[in-house]
Amino acid sequence: MMIFFLFIPFAISAHDKFILVTVPKCGSHLIIHVLYEMLHKNDQRQLRSDYQDFLHELMIAERRGTYLSTHQPSSQEAIEFVKDHGYKVIFIIRDPRDQLVSLMYYNQQGYWPQLPISQLSQSEQIEELITGNCYGYQAYEDCFSNRLGWIDLGPEITYVTTFEKLIGIHGGGSDELQMQEIMNIGAHIGVSLLRKRCQKIAQAAYGKGVHVSKRNDRFMASQFF
Repeated sequence: MMIFFLFIPFAISAHDKFILVTVPKCGSHLIIHVLYEMLHKNDQRQLRSDYQDFLHELMIAERRGTYLSTHQPSSQEAIEFVKDHGYKVIFIIRDPRDQLVSLMYYNQQGYWPQLPISQLSQSEQIEELITGNCYGYQAYEDCFSNRLGWIDLGPEITYVTTFEKLIGIHGGGSDELQMQEIMNIGAHIGVSLLRKRCQKIAQAAYGKGVHVSKRNDRFMASQFF
């Protein structure tokens, strides 16, 4: 009699259905990698931030048995849909000053041709991202404030994590805070994690496309706040 062994390199974790909402430049790649190591599932990524695209990509995520990651603004219709259909939300934010610096560096790479501010000094770039005085677009307001409504769903639906808690010691944070935060995220979506598993998740997630752009002594975004 021949006996066959099926080797499964990892188990796919069962979890509650949820969406991941990230504010641009607040740690999207970091938390997606954490969730991959936790669930062994790739996200379904929404690339455009309009409501119809949100519904379309969410439907695809459901079919794939995975979760949607999105920058979707917290419009009333999106929030009502999530509440009515029993989704949980993981929401990540970051120190607004560091997010603003990261946004500046992102824009310098030419991703927003409608906002050609790279020829300005860094101080002028930061001021323009906040005020929109030159080009009429308050990029910081658009990226940050119009997504904060997801928090208003309350802690039973939305778990709010932060880049600073999740980055760990290799990114200038705390290993203890990182371990606890990974556990908290798992608990919110119905995944129970032992500390040893959290350590493996943290070690595997950091460095996979994660880049830390922070304020420094040479350039302090806090001068604008």
